[in-house]
Amino acid sequence: MKILFLAHRIPFPPFKGDKLRAFNIIKHLSQKHDIHLMCVTHVKGEIKYKNELLKYCKSVDIFYVNLLLKKLLTPLYILKGLPLTLPFFYSANLMKIVSDKCKTMDMAFIFSSSMAQYVLDLKIPKIMDFIDADSDKWSQYAKYGKFPANIIYKRESVLLAKHEEKILKNVYASIAVSESETEALKSIYPKANLFSVSNGVDFNHFKPTGVKPKDNIITFTGEMNYFANVDAVTYFYTSVLPLIKQKVPDAIFYIVGRNPDKKVLELQKDKTVIVTGEIPDVREFISTAKVCAVPMRIGRGIQNKVLEAMSMEKSVVATPLAVRGIKVIDEKEIFVAGNAEIFAKKVIDLLNNEPLRESTGKSARKAIEERYSWDTNLKALDRIITELPILGGTY
Repeated sequence: MKILFLAHRIPFPPFKGDKLRAFNIIKHLSQKHDIHLMCVTHVKGEIKYKNELLKYCKSVDIFYVNLLLKKLLTPLYILKGLPLTLPFFYSANLMKIVSDKCKTMDMAFIFSSSMAQYVLDLKIPKIMDFIDADSDKWSQYAKYGKFPANIIYKRESVLLAKHEEKILKNVYASIAVSESETEALKSIYPKANLFSVSNGVDFNHFKPTGVKPKDNIITFTGEMNYFANVDAVTYFYTSVLPLIKQKVPDAIFYIVGRNPDKKVLELQKDKTVIVTGEIPDVREFISTAKVCAVPMRIGRGIQNKVLEAMSMEKSVVATPLAVRGIKVIDEKEIFVAGNAEIFAKKVIDLLNNEPLRESTGKSARKAIEERYSWDTNLKALDRIITELPILGGTY
């Protein structure tokens, strides 16, 4: 089958966020189908990854979108009543050729709701990967954002929910990363044909190193200009870390990830907070941590940082939101903490108890191997494609 794969980012390198999911879906589907990738990018330097993607795709077309220009045009988009997400991922050049491209394809796989605008009105069988419910995510941003940003976030949530409803009504099938995400989308359009297709982990890449950490290092990993991650580390620093230091004065907090926001960089005024910026390999910093903290208060979908740390046999302390959609056993494979006091206590207990860290780490690794293989989880996608009505039927 010839599949047009539309993605809102270049799915390479496959070591974080949506890129990780998109790349592994492409890699999996390419075993049986011809994949023709069309994607947008806000970073011209990423176009160099085209050759890497051609190892799995029959063709790769990348369209640069000037993000600065889009931001300057934001007032115009607001006046037009558009959700800002759509124009930020809109390429006129891509729109010009996508119709002709579809004429040679058997189906379209849409990765991220922002890419549906290119094919939603075209007569081609479509599968939509929402990844997670973006409208709900923006609603959470509105809850924690400050004025006037929270007004914009609320507006985006309302408009994206309408966009998501239109998609759900006009594609053959929709998928998301977990049952909680499919339920959120189902609430928008109850008649939707929705399926859960979970993420996985490359557990041959994220594996135990045998390093036994000596210092009381607590590590957080992620893209550090992402609103939800910025909120997580600032919350941890102000509300959790002081409680930890009362019992473990030499605790060190590592914030690992590229493009640290100004608020994140300001935390370095405290000498026990290390902000790394972009690093070549996140595994180095995960392996030297005694505890991986995931204090997310905002977000949807599956937190890959949780899966990756567990895969490396690390003890993870996380908020309930951070493990939503992840099949884990609390107090055995992970530690879930609903408030700052409990979060601090669980981190303290782990910092002071090496046997507990080791037993939890081994259980965590076993859970990943049993439940989070990419190939196993993506077999659900194979079944959906097999039932796709190529000729006739609802697209």
